Amino acid sequence: MFPEPVDPQRIFVLLETFAVLGPNTAKDATMPRYYFDLRDDNGIALDEEGLELASPRAVRAEAAKSLADMARDAVLSAPPTGGRQTMAIDVRDASGPVMQLTFWFEIETPASRSQSGDH
Repeated sequence: MFPEPVDPQRIFVLLETFAVLGPNTAKDATMPRYYFDLRDDNGIALDEEGLELASPRAVRAEAAKSLADMARDAVLSAPPTGGRQTMAIDVRDASGPVMQLTFWFEIETPASRSQSGDH
């Protein structure tokens, strides 16, 4: 019988835990669970599952990845001159808020700039 496939994200987390805590404590470490709530001009989507991450750097990396995905989708679906749009990732753990990453954008075209008087 073959062993069950291992999630590559889980391997990365274990390696990062090993690097931070050392060989004697990595296997015994309980990683905190972080929740990444998505917020934009239309509301908020709460993360019900969360992710176990080993370090603040891993939390920032996941938040940045989530925000980048959110921004890409918003820019692609936004109207050409839809005004400023804001979005954020609110990161929390069992104790409460940990960090917030915020991003805003506004799409301008040459026509929209000339209508507003900007050059």
